[in-house]
Order: sequence, then C-alpha cells, then structure tokens
Amino acid sequence: MSTHGKAHPGSKVILEESELLEPQDSCRWYHITTHTYSAWLHGDPRGFRTHHHREHVEGDYKNPPAPGTFDREFARSKQLLKQDPVVLATAWRKVVGEHLAIG
Repeated sequence: MSTHGKAHPGSKVILEESELLEPQDSCRWYHITTHTYSAWLHGDPRGFRTHHHREHVEGDYKNPPAPGTFDREFARSKQLLKQDPVVLATAWRKVVGEHLAIG
C-alpha cells in the first residue's frame, strides 16, 4: 500500500490505481444513490445533514428532530429554489430503478 500523502487519524487510505485488487469473483456491488431537485433540503422536517456535517443536526430520517425545530431553515431553503421541486411519479421510479439495475 502506498504511504505517500498525508492521512489524518481515522481517515481512509486511498490506494493508487496500480494497487487496486482484482475481485475474487464476478460479483461486483455498487452503492448508488439518486435524487431529484429539492428532494431533501436544508431544514427538512424529516432530518438532514449539512455539507460535510459542518453543523450538528439532532435527528435523522428514522428519528427526526422535534417538529418546528428547523422551520426557519426549511422555509429559507424553499425560498432559494431556482425552479419547482422535481418529483418522479411512481411509475417513473420503477423505470429508473430497473434501468439502474441493468445499467
């Protein structure tokens, strides 16, 4: 493993391309996430995270913050939108999922 570059305690070591290991079998897994415009805004009542976790936000989608805690931030986020939120219809969600699976 490469030792050049500086790593902070607790950080992950990034391997050089020449150091990558070949998979032992043909099964490869990828973690893919998608979103649409304004799907999860700063101040969202379901819980949210700030960029690089710069601000500690109590709660998450499983245990959301107390109602009203971030109403001001959420209202501001909605005010700053440059267009209407994009919401995929249920039928399109299935299409997108299927295409990611065969992609």
